[in-house]
Amino acid sequence: MAPGSTWSAATANKLVDVMTLGGEQRTNDKEEESDFQSISYFLDGKKMIGGLTNNSFRGWDLQTGEEIVKARFVCEQEVRAVAVSSDSQRVITGGGDWNNLGELKAYEVETGTMKTFDGHSDTVDCIDISVDNKLLASGSHDHTARIWDLNTAKLVAGPFECGDGYVGAVDSRKIRRSLQ
Repeated sequence: MAPGSTWSAATANKLVDVMTLGGEQRTNDKEEESDFQSISYFLDGKKMIGGLTNNSFRGWDLQTGEEIVKARFVCEQEVRAVAVSSDSQRVITGGGDWNNLGELKAYEVETGTMKTFDGHSDTVDCIDISVDNKLLASGSHDHTARIWDLNTAKLVAGPFECGDGYVGAVDSRKIRRSLQ
């Protein structure tokens, strides 16, 4: 199916439009297929970023299905979480592997520079950016949640221990209240 084309699919006795996203079929040196782990929408709702199992993120225009951001290989291991800042200036990725490697990075869209947030000792599974684009919340299989300064990549609060379970979700709307 051509990029941007749609077709109807039957789901629970309803027809829904399905779009095929364009771009390269193979996106890394190993010639492997990659799967989505996470997606995030730009504030305008017309573009999407996907975090993939091949250590990268890619972006698409949802109106045309065309790839607008070629694969950016940002993690040593798979990208498990992805978020776009509300000003569309940063793409944040969280990931890692099951061998105690946690990765949390901020990709600056205009400059192409990357900031690394050091602290998690296991896979980062969830992230969220505050509405004012100043703070980043992250949660990990290391049983902690942390709050970071998005501009300096420095830890602002935490780690907050979560007992016996890994952190599966963080909500930036509660960050400001928790720091006041």
